[in-house]
Parts: sequence; structure tokens; C-alpha cells
Amino acid sequence: MDTIEELLSSSKRDAVPVRHTFLQQRDAEGDPVAGPLARIVRRGVGSAAEQYLLLHARAAGRPDGEDLNFDVALESRVWARALGLPDNESGLRTVQRNWKALQEIGLVRVRRTNRVLRVTLLDEGGDGADYQHPGEVRDTPYLQLPYAYWLDGHAEKLTLPGKAMLLIALSLPDWFSLPFNKGPVWYGIGASTVERGIRELRRTDVLEHYLAWRKAPLLAQGWTQDMRYRLLPPFGPSGKVARNAPAELLLTARADDPPPQAEADEGPPQAAHASAEDGQEQGAQPEPAGPSRQTGSRKGKPKRRTPAATKPKGTRAGGAGRKPGPTAQRGR
Repeated sequence: MDTIEELLSSSKRDAVPVRHTFLQQRDAEGDPVAGPLARIVRRGVGSAAEQYLLLHARAAGRPDGEDLNFDVALESRVWARALGLPDNESGLRTVQRNWKALQEIGLVRVRRTNRVLRVTLLDEGGDGADYQHPGEVRDTPYLQLPYAYWLDGHAEKLTLPGKAMLLIALSLPDWFSLPFNKGPVWYGIGASTVERGIRELRRTDVLEHYLAWRKAPLLAQGWTQDMRYRLLPPFGPSGKVARNAPAELLLTARADDPPPQAEADEGPPQAAHASAEDGQEQGAQPEPAGPSRQTGSRKGKPKRRTPAATKPKGTRAGGAGRKPGPTAQRGR
């Protein structure tokens, strides 16, 4: 941890800025295509993702007294120690393999100076372009990964699927929708990996979810699920609520939350989630049919009812028909 703290403290920042193009890009027709993150996930090497994020924190932070060329020159043993790898030849080989993989993906440029590898951070899009801080380029959407990710121990708790889903969640507004089966289309990441990552974030109490039932007259059962997610401290909430989120979610803010506001149309990658016809975890998601009633929040798994094809029985005060109840939950 001392090595990580030193790497972070010299950056003079408290978060890592990462362009959305690292997660998702657009083709000529405007359809979403996978960013470099998908290639890292497919390789299945969590230490490569961690090594890249630490490099990003160090290089993009522009330490005092160093040239502003986004270079980092450290011995491989330092990187191995920061990653928790063994201090032997095996650990050093892992660091070198990670640099090679990241260079092949187009995220870094590596050259050796005596015993030290000098690594240059490149644009997050993986096209080999020189790096520019996204905050200095107009109309460049980017997420910020708080240093609490390392300092509070989240980097050690999360596996590669959890880390990938955390980065994606940081690029999205509060109460976003991320159907598992859309992972391959939107981000080039398999549905099972998306599911594992989401469940891991919930299990480690950095993501809460909200399950609502929506009318879907063209489905056999007449209803469908609308699952929404929101990051918790230290990663969220952001105060910006996703388009088409259930209206009642604007009322679920806690006392220490930022004031909620509707999300503007900011384009990719959020635009991929704007379709009201995209499938949810189970079934299709229709156009929202108005707010459903919130039954509150509690620990443990929510009770899920199988909705009937017709309006469920039961009334509330005022005689309103009762929909299957939405639930909000943190953790498991």
C-alpha cells in the first residue's frame, strides 16, 4: 500500500480521468462498438487492467518537476509491488507481459532505458494517438475513478469483471439500465461477465439496485422488469438521473446525495442506453408506462412476484390498482 500511496500522492489529484472511448466507441453509422477495455477483459488478466489504471493515475497527474509528456519511468519491481505480485522473476515477467499486452492494444508506448522501462500513456481509444488530458479538450466525455478505489481497498476486493463494471457504471448516470444481454453489443463484454461484475459490485456494497414492474401489453404476461442501478459512496451517486428511469427514483435521494436532475442527451456512451425497447435481464423493456409505487428498501434479496396477465388485484388508498411492487436494495 505504501507504493500505491506514493504513486497517487505525487499526482496532485484525487481521481483518474478516463475517456469514455476506453469503454465504448462508435462506428460510422453511430452504432456502439467495443473500446480497449473489452480486449483487456477478454485476455482475462486483472493485473493488466490494474497496471494500466495505476499508470494512468501517475502519468495523467503530471507530477511536479517532470516533463508534461505523460511518461513514467519506474523499475518493474516497483510495479510488481504496487500490484501485489511476488517479488521474484515470476512477478517481473507478469509486469513485462502486461506492458506488452497494453502496447499491443495501443494504450501505451514502452521503451527501455538501461534497467528502467519508460512507459508513455497514449489516448484511451487505443488508436496510438498521443495523450491529452480530457479536461483540456472540448466535448470529450470522461469518467473519474476516485483514488478511494485503491486507498479504501476496493482494488483488492474486486475481480476483473467487477472492475470492468465499475468503470462502466462510473460513465453512466444514476439509476442506469444495463441488461446483461446488452454487454456484448454495447461494450464487447460477455453477458455472463456483466452479470458477475454487477453482482460483485452489489455484494461489496458499492452498487444498489431498484426493481420495478412495467406494463407491457404485447408480452404474454402483460408486465416486464425494469432493473436500475446506482453507485454508492465513494463512487456515487452523481446526482444526474438516467433518462427513462422510473419517476419515483427522483424521490429516493438520501440526505447526503447531490440534488437529482434529469440527464441531458450527451451522446455516447450513454446514448446506447436510451432505447426503451432494449431487453432487460428477463424479458424486454417497454416504453415506461408511468411511475410505479416504491415499497421501500431493505437488506436481503427482494421478493419478486410473477405478475399476472391482467391488472393485479388489490387496491391502495383511493382505489388505485396495485402493480407488482418495485424494490430498492443495496448489497446482495
